[in-house]
Amino acid sequence: MAGPKAWINRKILSNRVVVWFGLISFPLYLWHWPLLSFARIIEGEFPSHNIRSTIVALSIVLAWLTYKLLERPIRSSEATKAKVATLLVLMITLGYVGYNTYQEDWFKFRLYNKRFQSYSESIRAPDRAKECFEIPYAYKKNDGWFCNLGEISSPLRYFAYGDSHASSLIPALEEFANESKLKIQFTGTSGCPSLLGIQSMRGESSIETYNCKELNERVYNHVKTSGIKYVILANRWTYYVDSLSRPAEFNPVARDLTLPIDKSSSTKDLVWAIKNTVSRYSSIGVTVIFIEDNPQQIYNPKDVLRKGRGIESEYLKLSVSFDEHKRNQKLVNEWLRGSGAKVINLDDILCWETVCPLVVDSKFLYYDDDHLSVVGSLYVAKALSTRLE
Repeated sequence: MAGPKAWINRKILSNRVVVWFGLISFPLYLWHWPLLSFARIIEGEFPSHNIRSTIVALSIVLAWLTYKLLERPIRSSEATKAKVATLLVLMITLGYVGYNTYQEDWFKFRLYNKRFQSYSESIRAPDRAKECFEIPYAYKKNDGWFCNLGEISSPLRYFAYGDSHASSLIPALEEFANESKLKIQFTGTSGCPSLLGIQSMRGESSIETYNCKELNERVYNHVKTSGIKYVILANRWTYYVDSLSRPAEFNPVARDLTLPIDKSSSTKDLVWAIKNTVSRYSSIGVTVIFIEDNPQQIYNPKDVLRKGRGIESEYLKLSVSFDEHKRNQKLVNEWLRGSGAKVINLDDILCWETVCPLVVDSKFLYYDDDHLSVVGSLYVAKALSTRLE
């Protein structure tokens, strides 16, 4: 099947076009990847179909020129010592220039990267999230299922918990705890809304490790016996319903796992759980504080870092509009505000008149398209502290 008389060799691989591509295959391999990589860097996102097609065509032309002008002459000429020495010197020189360019910013155009430094350094999630969030078996382990924010010896008045959007607020909550000389206990799990009576269906196979329903019940019982007076509940609320802006991003929740689960049932159960949570905490004398969600951006900061060319006004053009943010959050905010609990909204801090900015003062407020960065969390810290008091 692989010999010279094999059909695939006679009819396909011996075709002149295929043979020609075989001849230029190695330089084609060398050219196409850096060109596609630089296109993504310059575009700041996955390049368009037209750009990718152009790059493939350009790679073929450059591969043919490389084969014609470099590879064939080098391979066909005699292997003299002078040729070997020349190629060796060129290789060492190229390696030296490349290394020093990387280390010392030799070329002036590389100083362009300095414009991105403030932006890139701000794309950071809270460091304490590793300690305080996504703790395996937090719902049943004896110790270490939550962390303390603020001085350990300070009075305990608050317990804060929720999904990954709650973890984004850890720097702001810690600043509030330190300034108020209070202690806040914190826990949470991704895709787990801090509401009583429902199970998150995110990663059904990992419910044994991260049991959302049981964790929320454990927090409730802990609050009940610890003299805590306030619970702070922060979540990506639209993630559990039919989101207007991101219908494909959906994590169902359910009261009864034996019944069919879809967007309609998940929405119904989330609304019930909001009321159930406020009612149960109220029955033990604990005040529920809901934090309405931050804007969900259109782009990931890492993807638009170069697209905006390090210019703040360019990043602002890529930010989600205030109107879209309000439309996306409208229903869930109505449910939260109608629950009888205290509700905190931070739109006046995170949004301007027409836009909810990705950046402020040359720093990203988000570390991905919907989570506040450390900078973003501290940006809202003062307002959050004032409204928690």
